[in-house]
Amino acid sequence: MDDLLERGAVPEGYKVEIFDGEVIMTPRSPEQFWTVSEVRSAVRRAAISRERVFSDVLVRFPGENDAAPDLTILAEGAERRGNSYNCVEVLAVLEVPSRPDDGKTTSATSPSTRDSGSTST
Repeated sequence: MDDLLERGAVPEGYKVEIFDGEVIMTPRSPEQFWTVSEVRSAVRRAAISRERVFSDVLVRFPGENDAAPDLTILAEGAERRGNSYNCVEVLAVLEVPSRPDDGKTTSATSPSTRDSGSTST
C-alpha cells in the first residue's frame, strides 16, 4: 500500500482508506473538506504552530495498521521518519468518514482517549 501511495497511484482528489481490511478509494466530499477546514481553523486559533498540524500524513502504529488521518496534531519536537511519524508523537487526530453509511461518526481522538474508547464529536 505504501508503495502505491508513494508512486502517486491515487488519482488527484481521491482518498484511499482501509476499513475492516477493505481498501476504499473515494472522492473527497465537500463536507469532509469543510469539517477538516473548521477544525484546522480552531487549531490555529488555539495557537498550535502549523508545523505540528498535518492532513493525510502517515502515522505508524507498531503491531497495528498504519493510518493517515484527515488531520493530525503532533507533539512539539516530533521527528519525521521517512514519510511518517510514530504514533507516540501524536497528540490528536481527526478522521471524517468518507461514506455516510459506514457506521462511523466524525471524531477527534487523542492517544489517551483512543485506548479508553471515548471520543468527542
